[in-house]
Amino acid sequence: MKRSLFIKCAAACLCLLMLIPVLACTKDDSTEETIKGLTWENEYLRGELDTANAALASANAELLVYQNATPVPVVTPEPYTPAPSPEPEIVEKTVEVPIEYAFGVNCLINGAKMVPLNGKTSLSVQPELPAGTVFESWLVNGQSAGTDATLQLTADSTTLVEAICHPEKKLTCIKNCYFQYENDRTRAAGEKLKEVVFEYDYVNPNTKKTCPGGKLDGYVQADVPKNKAVDYWIINGVEYHFNNEVRYIHLIGVDAPVSYEVVLKSAPKKKTDSVVGSDPTPYRRR
Repeated sequence: MKRSLFIKCAAACLCLLMLIPVLACTKDDSTEETIKGLTWENEYLRGELDTANAALASANAELLVYQNATPVPVVTPEPYTPAPSPEPEIVEKTVEVPIEYAFGVNCLINGAKMVPLNGKTSLSVQPELPAGTVFESWLVNGQSAGTDATLQLTADSTTLVEAICHPEKKLTCIKNCYFQYENDRTRAAGEKLKEVVFEYDYVNPNTKKTCPGGKLDGYVQADVPKNKAVDYWIINGVEYHFNNEVRYIHLIGVDAPVSYEVVLKSAPKKKTDSVVGSDPTPYRRR
C-alpha cells in the first residue's frame, strides 16, 4: 500500500512541473481558456494529492498499530511418539534331546518298546511274545546274546534288541481223534488226550520214564462210533486220503507243532448171501 501512495504523489508533482513551461510559452488568445483548464486540472491534482496523503497517513497508522500489536504465539503440536511396546520376555530353557534310542522286538526294554539313551544307559530286557510261541534266544544288533530269561546290557548308541521265538511244540487233536502214550510194548495205552505239550521234558505216564522235550512218541487214534468209518485225515490243515481205512497213526520223534482231525463217513453195508427156497433167512458163509 505504501508503494502505491508514493507513485500517486510522484505523478501529481510531475504534472505540476509540466504545467510551468506550458504557462510560460502560451501567449495566444486562448490563454485565458488554457489557464482555466490548467487551474481546474491543478485543483483536481491537489485533491488527488490530498487523498493520497490521507491514505498514506492511514497506512502509516495501521502500520504503527501492526508493529505495536502483541504477536499471537503459534503453538506447534509436538509430534506423536507411540509408547514403545514391551519386549517379550525370553525364557531360555535347556532341553536335552536324545538322539539315540534302544528298540525292542518281541520284548520290553525297561518296560517299554523304545527307550531314549542319554550316554551310557543300563537296560533290562524281558520277552513279550505273541500267543502260542516260546522264547528261544536274544539278538542284539543282529548278534547272538544268549538265552537268559532276562537280558541285562548297557548301551550308548542306537541298539536293536530282539527276542527270538518259535511256535510252541504241541499236539492237538481237533475232532474225532485222541492221543495216547506208548506203553512198555510200544502199544497205545492210558488216558485219551486231546492236547499234549512237548516243548519241555515230560514223563510218560505209562512207562514213568522222563522223555526229552522237543520230541513226542505215541499214537493218534481215530474215534469212530458205530455205523461210521474213517473217510480221510486232516493233518495241519491238509487232507490225506488213503487207499484203505486208517484208524490210527503211530508217531515217532515228532518235533514240530502238529494238529489232527478225522473226517467220518457212513459205514458201508456188509454184503450177505441168501439161499433160494422156502426159507429166505440169510446166512453167512463160514
